[in-house]
Amino acid sequence: KIRFDEKSISTLKSSLGKLEDQLARTLCWAAAWDMLRDAELSASDFVDIAIAGLPGEVDVTMVTTLGNQLSGAVEIYASDKNRDGLREKLAAELSRLLDSAKPGSDLQLQYARLFANLASTAEQGKRIRELMDGQLAGLVVDVDLRWQFLTALVERGLATMNDVDSELQRDNTLTGKLSYERCLAAFPTKEAKEKAFVKTTADDSISNWSRLYTLQGMVRPLHRELLAEYIDRYFALILDTYNSKSYEVSQKIVDLLFPVYNISQSTLDKTNAWLNGVGKDAHPTLRRHVIQAKESMERAIRVRAVDR
Repeated sequence: KIRFDEKSISTLKSSLGKLEDQLARTLCWAAAWDMLRDAELSASDFVDIAIAGLPGEVDVTMVTTLGNQLSGAVEIYASDKNRDGLREKLAAELSRLLDSAKPGSDLQLQYARLFANLASTAEQGKRIRELMDGQLAGLVVDVDLRWQFLTALVERGLATMNDVDSELQRDNTLTGKLSYERCLAAFPTKEAKEKAFVKTTADDSISNWSRLYTLQGMVRPLHRELLAEYIDRYFALILDTYNSKSYEVSQKIVDLLFPVYNISQSTLDKTNAWLNGVGKDAHPTLRRHVIQAKESMERAIRVRAVDR
């Protein structure tokens, strides 16, 4: 594995975007990501490297990959005290990149998607609405992008039920109805989360697609406090869920309802308690899913410890 010393990290934080060789940049990105996941680089440093490097990236596939990594860096690997500031700083940079991208380009579209995922301030939320309304020259806002923008607004408490109902009237297709279900579950209220939880875990009449979209709406990174209410209920139901439902259904519930954003020693202790107690003799496949989630959380706890 490639590893950078402190001087090299400082150089990346100031100059990665000036590195002209695509292969060299790719190797730097990969090494920085590996160092982050191995708790050898803080999430704050990774975000600073990204802010320096993203303006120099022209390949949309690379930008998409980096966007996914940055979401993980902020929402999973950043410490609690740094997360909000990193999210705001990164969204501000993505907004600038969005403004400088060529109108109508794939890069412009990707930066719009990434910005909507990470926007956090009231002003950034306002810009999501402006993007949705077609106020950025060249950005083609199709139905899928409108739903992504609307879901982001709902998650942030910046859209109403009337907005969601109106969007369904615009796109009353199968995909539109599924996106509508995702929006309903993304409202930042106890009522919305409870309806989504009961629907996805207890209603066997819904389709697998409905369950997937609803879970995607329910489990949002900005809703950690609301989701904390479901940690104990999750561990109380997954054994029966796996034993009584099809693999496709139980896998979605087990994987997507795991408290991935409620990263703490307490959550880890509850996971271990299930593995050593109720789930001790569970089917090996179920145990494997829970163990993989546990190992990801253990990694996140280690990485967060270096983001001081």
